[in-house]
Amino acid sequence: MTAVAAPAPAPAPAPSAAPTRAWLALLALTGISYIGPRALAGAPLVLAGLTLAVAKGQLVVDHYMGLRRVHWGWRAAMFCYLAGVGSLVALAFLLP
Repeated sequence: MTAVAAPAPAPAPAPSAAPTRAWLALLALTGISYIGPRALAGAPLVLAGLTLAVAKGQLVVDHYMGLRRVHWGWRAAMFCYLAGVGSLVALAFLLP
């Protein structure tokens, strides 16, 4: 009786550089938001900060939640959520 060799395991897929680029973009946007208060004040600072927060949220949704290649409705729902929360925060801050 001869032993049958087990099939060789499939090679691991090559790591993608996209998560690294997303992380570097998040790091850069965080650095910009850290420098922002020194360059802006008042309403422009709030709007710039919320814009950065929405951009960072969209990066997280695309790359870390894995919604980059799903139906457009899911991505639109997440973008509307991010934009809606950002708009409400801006409205609360900017209204007297």
